Amino acid sequence: MNSLHGINHATADTSSHLQHLNSPAGSPLFEHLGERKSMSAPNADNIMLNLKEGMGAAGLVENQNIDVGWTYFGQFISHDLTMRRELGITQPRLNLDCLYGFGPVSNAHLYESVHKTNSDIIFKGVRFIFDPYFNDRGDKVDDVPRVGPDMTMPLMGDVRNDENFLLNQLHCTFMGFHNKMAEFFSRENLEKPEKLFNRTRKFVTWTYQWLIINEYMKLLTGDLADALIRGCERFKILSIDDRYAQEPILMPEFSVAAFRMGHSQVRSTYRINQLERLDLLTDDFASKSDLRGYIRDPRRGPVDWRYFFKFGEVPATEKSKPIDLAITLSLRKLSFPDRENRTIDLSQTNIERSVRTNMVLRNEDLSILRDRLGINTIKDFAAALSELNFEKDNASWQQWETCKENLIALDGWPLWIFILIEARVLGVQEKGLLSDHVKQRLGPLGAQIVAEQIVWVLRKDKTSYLHSPLPWNPMQVLENYYTPVNKDRPATFSIADVINIAQYGIYN
Repeated sequence: MNSLHGINHATADTSSHLQHLNSPAGSPLFEHLGERKSMSAPNADNIMLNLKEGMGAAGLVENQNIDVGWTYFGQFISHDLTMRRELGITQPRLNLDCLYGFGPVSNAHLYESVHKTNSDIIFKGVRFIFDPYFNDRGDKVDDVPRVGPDMTMPLMGDVRNDENFLLNQLHCTFMGFHNKMAEFFSRENLEKPEKLFNRTRKFVTWTYQWLIINEYMKLLTGDLADALIRGCERFKILSIDDRYAQEPILMPEFSVAAFRMGHSQVRSTYRINQLERLDLLTDDFASKSDLRGYIRDPRRGPVDWRYFFKFGEVPATEKSKPIDLAITLSLRKLSFPDRENRTIDLSQTNIERSVRTNMVLRNEDLSILRDRLGINTIKDFAAALSELNFEKDNASWQQWETCKENLIALDGWPLWIFILIEARVLGVQEKGLLSDHVKQRLGPLGAQIVAEQIVWVLRKDKTSYLHSPLPWNPMQVLENYYTPVNKDRPATFSIADVINIAQYGIYN
């Protein structure tokens, strides 16, 4: 059974970062702030709000700024950033290693061995292999090939992308996007399959990177990432000395705290198509399907991505939960059936990791962040909590007063907790009249950490699209061949186009 432990966070080994950075604080941010006092991790039960179906209005609060699919796109990114660690490589890359593995030579089992089109173009070692199955209704569901006694072990560049069904389907979507683009580029009559593969991979990877900056990061950090790229904003956290001017690493404040904001965005249930709404995890999988990974479940139908990302004027898209202290109960009771029914509370795990790495903020740190680094975060944590109130007639939030008192009483605030509170206090751009929704992104500190990390990785990768001689976007290649789905958006090309091309190809 899938633990879903990897949802939307980089899972890098913290100790390796501390060793690589070779500093007492262990992270660029906390080198600015100085030594930390040790503290014990607070009990998550006292400071987190359990979100579950049937909670009343609290269970309905949504973040209108972020569609539900971006939660899993973030998880896809985290796996891509951390895949190389298994080889002992500390430098992260956003180059779709998690999709391509080590390529058609070393990982030939991921690619077609023999295939020809009607025009005799050989795709051997160029296109990914699919192994679809059919559900109980006879619907085709795309999947990666699988092996093992129960046919559960996926053949993928990174098997973590099978941690849940939605992530698996997003991985399959990028496989399909690659395959359709290979067919498109085959028109160029490249001499060898290797050239066609490299041409395709470069376009798919640059498109993925471009979407991270121009769509995903805008939702989370506004224009900050783009401003950092253009030099309009400075790197405030990574600005201590020349160590960070070399090859990038994953900052612990990113992997341990800031990029785990997505845990609070996870919904308890998801509509995957017109006929099915599935729980994240169920207690009785034998009688009821859910979204767990490492399994083929013929009861599940194909994902209709219109429920996960904006597709033109189609109003079907669902929204993620807000970034705050509310976390779905499923993530507080993650099960490990192979370990004598052991369960894990993901909230507690995140809190303990912040504390264990000494990433704990004190009230006096906030003035340093604001005055010395120019990060306009919360001025006073306790005062901010006192101002953060929910509808008093909402019975499901009655525990908030207790949570608030327990948070204020702490000697310091684990960075993960602080990032969530900051997003709820300073990241909200619009609030619904009945608190049925918010329009929200990360707060200033969370946005600075995430934007600097992502931009840093891309800037230090000489093969990324940022190093193109001229400004680049996918439509420069596809113009006159393809019409974008969301023509009303300034960026024009979007994740919806990746999905559309993966399903139908270049049809103009």
